[in-house]
Amino acid sequence: MEIHENLQIKDNGTSTEKYISWQAPPYHYITLNTDGSAIGNPDLAGYGWIFRDSLGHWITGYHGHSGFSDITKAEILGILQGLKIASERKFRNLICYTDSMYSIHLIKNEDISYHRDAPEIAEIRDLLAHDWRVDLRHTLREGNVCADLLVKRGARDTTSFRLLPDPPYDLQLHLLSDSRGVAFRRS
Repeated sequence: MEIHENLQIKDNGTSTEKYISWQAPPYHYITLNTDGSAIGNPDLAGYGWIFRDSLGHWITGYHGHSGFSDITKAEILGILQGLKIASERKFRNLICYTDSMYSIHLIKNEDISYHRDAPEIAEIRDLLAHDWRVDLRHTLREGNVCADLLVKRGARDTTSFRLLPDPPYDLQLHLLSDSRGVAFRRS
């Protein structure tokens, strides 16, 4: 397991303006973009994730409603559920992106015994210890747009888990932009 920050930043060199894009994984790898959201904090919450291949093609997506929760719980659930599905589907080479540095910190931290999300974090750690290659990486929101759109659906949905074998119509342009390397400005 490798955990590091990967911001995917293209700096134009003349100002603090940066351009962020989704990065395709190497050949033989799958990318998992995951996100969590709480409409208020705490309030109705959801999670979403998307699996794509090295060309940026949609493999599958999911979103879910996690009830009344806070943002941290929603982010952790997004990572956990995405890793569970990746394990079930036997994806052996995986890059998992989240825009939650705090979640990455919790997963890396050695003492979570008193954290309210300790059971979920421990389950993530167990999954990461399986016999597979998983890189847990941080990205900025602009590099996680598709997962962000799915999570908003999850927070509004009443279904706890919804499989999306095909990309929703409103996500298709974003998928195309990602696969073409379109960068988004972040000031």
